[in-house]
Amino acid sequence: MTAIGHLSTGLWLKGRFPRAPLPLLLIAAALPDIVWATFNLMRHPGQAPLEVVQVASPFSFIGDQHLLLQPWSHALLSNLLMAMLLAGLTFVAYRDRHVASAVGLAVVGHWLLDFLVHDADVTLWPSQTAQPVGPPFVWDAAHPKLGLFSTQPLLGFALQTLVVLACTAAFLRAFPIAQQRGRLKMLVGMTLLSAASLPIFLPGGMTQMIGGSTQLVLGAAVEMLVVGWAVLALSRWAVGRNLEQGPLSRGDDEAVVFVHQLLKATGLACWLLAGVYLLQSMLDAQAAPHVGWTSVVMALLFVFTGRRLLQKNPSALWWAAALTFFAGPLVRVLTDVGRLGPTLFLLELSLAVAVAVFIRTLLQRNLAL
Repeated sequence: MTAIGHLSTGLWLKGRFPRAPLPLLLIAAALPDIVWATFNLMRHPGQAPLEVVQVASPFSFIGDQHLLLQPWSHALLSNLLMAMLLAGLTFVAYRDRHVASAVGLAVVGHWLLDFLVHDADVTLWPSQTAQPVGPPFVWDAAHPKLGLFSTQPLLGFALQTLVVLACTAAFLRAFPIAQQRGRLKMLVGMTLLSAASLPIFLPGGMTQMIGGSTQLVLGAAVEMLVVGWAVLALSRWAVGRNLEQGPLSRGDDEAVVFVHQLLKATGLACWLLAGVYLLQSMLDAQAAPHVGWTSVVMALLFVFTGRRLLQKNPSALWWAAALTFFAGPLVRVLTDVGRLGPTLFLLELSLAVAVAVFIRTLLQRNLAL
């Protein structure tokens, strides 16, 4: 599925779990592709790539992308682990199993949709030697490993459009406050977003735009970002302010309790990063001592910051921002990236964005913590 197909599942889940924040559902639905883009773009000289995508030359249509290696981003087990991790942090923050379940389902749903339309390039567990599974339906008997997008791209586009419209309809049914005009805005907008993905399904439609794997990965990442913003903006435009009635929009007492829960979730995320840094120090200490000791230092800093956050100290958010925005990237620039560099980059970038939004929200809400 392209970006609009995956992100539309966030609308369906928002309709089924109204208390789940739509931005978080969209991020969860895009998470496997975020991991995929990160691991494809961050390659270290002298080390085997974590994931590999190959593009036919000239690139004609979506079937000319060959996902040769993607054991971490598109293995069912790794998707389940990502879903459990994100759902666990969500539960710590929201104390709501329905919200946590929605987030977990958004991650796993990504793998299921790709399994339906991909070639035989997704696996059940994260290993470079794991046997690929799929496609579930063979459309070309001469090439049984080719999926729907490769053999019947227009039918694949029709299936994706059907998924988008069905998810949009489910979303609109859950929000009766949307006036008829609002419903029309949403349906037309989502249809246009779906139609915008048509060129990649047409042979020759994007030949001049994609000249290699890097352009493909960057284009997919930008597409996910732009389409995600468009879906969120369209939802708010069509439904109005009642789309998100979260804990921070309630009374001060409830908002303070929720902020304390968010601080705990952020603290646990810091400890997760500390654990990954410690693991990197164990893996790289002998081959690259500078990576070993800098990883230990970063781990200790994240442990200290996480402890302060678990103690409900909001000022520790500035420490978390400094570590994720500046210290982590600076360490990787000045020293070797390390074996777990791409994973750390992805985790730190995610935490940096979350902390920035958290700080901005607290400054706007002006709560007495």
